[in-house]
Amino acid sequence: MSLSSSPAPASTTAFEPTINHILSLPNLLQPISPSHAALHLARLRLLYSVPTDGQSSSESSSSSSPSPRGIRDKLTLGGWCNHCGGLRKGMGGAQTGGRGQVKDKEKEEKTKAIRERARKRVRELSNLTEDEREEKKMARKLEIAGAVQKRRQPPECTTCGAVYTRPKPDKKTLAEFPSSRKTRKQTAEAKAKEESESLALKAKIEAAVKVERQIQPPQTLLSHPVFSHIPSSPPNLPTHPPPPPAKHSGGPASATTDVAKKKKKTKKSGLSKLLAENRERNESAKGAGMWGLG
Repeated sequence: MSLSSSPAPASTTAFEPTINHILSLPNLLQPISPSHAALHLARLRLLYSVPTDGQSSSESSSSSSPSPRGIRDKLTLGGWCNHCGGLRKGMGGAQTGGRGQVKDKEKEEKTKAIRERARKRVRELSNLTEDEREEKKMARKLEIAGAVQKRRQPPECTTCGAVYTRPKPDKKTLAEFPSSRKTRKQTAEAKAKEESESLALKAKIEAAVKVERQIQPPQTLLSHPVFSHIPSSPPNLPTHPPPPPAKHSGGPASATTDVAKKKKKTKKSGLSKLLAENRERNESAKGAGMWGLG
């Protein structure tokens, strides 16, 4: 039976066994095939993680007030229904092979037909006035809008009749993970602000240096360089003893020194020399006798 041709049921209790079956599948498949059990458990998590605008099937069945227009709860817009698991119209399905060339030919024919119609419209508009052109363009827009509306997917599940709605974005998630366009814009603004601040700081520093140079008086040039910072004594010690200080010679002092030099230069006579030798010999003999040596 085709999913698109099946009528939507009126009662909400008809789909309770389907939900109970989906909930019990992981436990039933665990002893048989753990991998299949994990697969169905992941599908179950995905099924209940998708936000819904209306009530769940159990809540809708317990409520006494019927849903408007006899339609079940509103579901999140997607490729499949999270109540019955049915695919939307035009999503998925079996496809036989060998249709690649046929599709290419059909596409070429459609493209040629579209181009021919466009040329025909241009030729028709060239012979019309301005008001007639505007009317033709408006009629063309309405025709395109009707064709697009026909090609759109139905807003309801073709199996259970649930209405698809677009989920509202979470503000907290959008704040934590902004779009790439906004991130690039913020990065460019921060970089431009940093560059402008650096240029302004550089200009301030250059202006301050220029003012300081203008205030500072020019230095006067000295005619004689100052050598006060150079030490007078040599840094290395001498390797030879310093010479004795020179003495200034005077008149009376030189006479006394000449007399003393003459006295020192006088030699002893031969008799006095012999007497002195005898005296030394006698003294040495007396000293040896005292120690019992003579």
